[in-house]
Amino acid sequence: MVVLVHSPHPHDFIQESYVYGIISYLSSPCIDLFLMISGALLLPMKYSIKTFLTRRLTRIVFPLIFWSVVYIILAYLTGNLTTADVFVEFIEIPFNSVKFFFTSWYLYVIIGLYLFIPIFNSFISNNGEKHAKYFLYIWGITLCYPYILAIVGSIDDRTLLLFSGYFGYMVLGYYLHNYPLKVTSSIDWIKITACVIVISIILPAVMYFSDIQGYDVYSNIISNYLSISTVAMCVFIYIIAQKISYTLCFQKIISHIADKTFGIFLVNYAFIHYLFRPYFVENPMSNVMSEIGITFIGSLLLSYLVVLTLERLPFKRYLIG
Repeated sequence: MVVLVHSPHPHDFIQESYVYGIISYLSSPCIDLFLMISGALLLPMKYSIKTFLTRRLTRIVFPLIFWSVVYIILAYLTGNLTTADVFVEFIEIPFNSVKFFFTSWYLYVIIGLYLFIPIFNSFISNNGEKHAKYFLYIWGITLCYPYILAIVGSIDDRTLLLFSGYFGYMVLGYYLHNYPLKVTSSIDWIKITACVIVISIILPAVMYFSDIQGYDVYSNIISNYLSISTVAMCVFIYIIAQKISYTLCFQKIISHIADKTFGIFLVNYAFIHYLFRPYFVENPMSNVMSEIGITFIGSLLLSYLVVLTLERLPFKRYLIG
């Protein structure tokens, strides 16, 4: 889903297509699902703070530094950065995502969340269900703000908006993992599906076709990872994954892919930005879906091959986690 959400970006005018918006929106749960899985697996903490942070951060920080350097060099070699810019980019690595490695912003988010887990752990360890519900109820209110904006026009930063954030997805994953929703009949599935359709499809469509003056539907809803619509999709996908019975063969396939997903995440944007984007800018296709499909499949396969190669190196942990 991460590769797919990047694939509609080979050139700018493709953004005028409805296909672009639909794919971007349906792929938007990608980063949030990762955080939900992280919350399910990491909360509550099973190790000391030192052990936890050492294990988690080293798998993020070293690859972040390495690939930031790689993307800086690529940008310099392709004429997108001057020598002075390169120096500035190197200095900014500890504090900010570098130019042309746009996906790295997410790694800084993960690092911040990992640092917060030991603090939150004591809160969630005691009476976990009750405390998780308390957190999720308040977080859920803030997720409705993108829609409230359409009514009130603006929301002051001193409101509950300060409570919103990506950590809510970790708590949500922890809650659904340890206290799964009871979905035992077809009626239950119909109710859940109906709720998701209303929240994730009908509401965004109403906002889009209402054409409210001064209201940016794309930034507030379609590409907003902290919206109730995105959360509804995430919960729906997570519940389905919980209820499916996996064969041993399927488990092996998923395990093989899962071991390489972080490396693919780090590598894929280079192929999209430096290979497929320039090609389709010069040779645009009349069929938008064909461009997106070629970009998606091509960048995914090339990234997979690169990760397979890097896995053979003895210090692969520092390159692909």
